[in-house]
Amino acid sequence: MLQLLSPGLVAYILGLTALLGLVMGSFLHCWAYRFAREQSAIKGRSRCPVCGKALSPLELIPVFSYFYQKGRCRGCGAGLSLRYPVAELLCGAYFMSVVWRFDVSPEALQYLIAGSLLFCIAWVDWDVRWIPDRLLAGVILNFVLFSFILGGDPAKNLLTGLLGGLSVSLPLFILVLIMDRLLGRASMGGGDIKLFFAIGLYFSWQANLLLILTACILGILLSPILRKKSSDDRDPEAFPFGPAIITAYWFVLLWSGPLLNWYRSFL
Repeated sequence: MLQLLSPGLVAYILGLTALLGLVMGSFLHCWAYRFAREQSAIKGRSRCPVCGKALSPLELIPVFSYFYQKGRCRGCGAGLSLRYPVAELLCGAYFMSVVWRFDVSPEALQYLIAGSLLFCIAWVDWDVRWIPDRLLAGVILNFVLFSFILGGDPAKNLLTGLLGGLSVSLPLFILVLIMDRLLGRASMGGGDIKLFFAIGLYFSWQANLLLILTACILGILLSPILRKKSSDDRDPEAFPFGPAIITAYWFVLLWSGPLLNWYRSFL
């Protein structure tokens, strides 16, 4: 559909999508913050994390409010984390990239819902090193529902997804068991393996190979930041792997097709 529209109209649609992503990013980041602290996501107004002042509508405009207030609370003047506009911009970019890649389609809606849930998982894991089963269940349920919505044989769609999920999670599970025995300690959290399974449902086994490779590379690159953030003194070498896995999901979602086609051209 986008290919048939004028450049101006395409820019308008992508701009609206990005704006929706900014708003969703603000909500989802708040949801993840409260989820990590076992608070209600819908009850109670947003407040300054330092002084507890309830935020006005002007203070809740994605990205704009942060820079308008110069990164400080209007009540107590405390500095606010840069993660607020970063989270909103990342979500806006994700929404726009999905529509750019998959057009205005049910498939795009599937990935927008999955990405929203994964966005929350990434921030919860970043904050408290926990990948909630309830959010993973949402990612899996989203795949199951769209296996019926997207057309084709639902049973075949489900089986293909299951094979994709197991192609990345099962070998990883076996490898982790071996490494745990050799090292005498946990080498990877069970939540990370379940996250690989949930994401793997959406990709072919070839794309899942790229997923795990990309996640490992990102994990190495981001480990100094993620390890510094970690508050687990029992294992200072551990770090939340979820954000790296979910960033790899975004990369594979957009680029696995072109990269795999490029690779096959050499065969």
